[in-house]
Amino acid sequence: MTFALALDIFIFVVCVGVMFVVMRAYFKSEATAWYGRVWDTARDSATLLWSYAVIIGTGIVSLLAGIADVVDPGTAEQIKAYLPANLVAAFVIGIMLITIASRLRSLGSRQ
Repeated sequence: MTFALALDIFIFVVCVGVMFVVMRAYFKSEATAWYGRVWDTARDSATLLWSYAVIIGTGIVSLLAGIADVVDPGTAEQIKAYLPANLVAAFVIGIMLITIASRLRSLGSRQ
């Protein structure tokens, strides 16, 4: 129970943090079109864009899994019998954070 709660808190904090970084960069962009702003947000890196999208998508899926657990506990229990949803979400977010860190490091060395 405590481990699951810690994972849920981790997922929430990371997703909110990434959404804050993305939204701040989006609104600071000087591009006129929305796709230009998105590309500026990712610092002209498809890897960062994909990582941001996966983290935010994983957070949304984790939230929906939590809602499904409240609405219909039987469905969530069948899924959790094979693989806990919060463990998968934490694993995916961890991989994406490593991807973002390595890409930011390589972007910084090019300047």
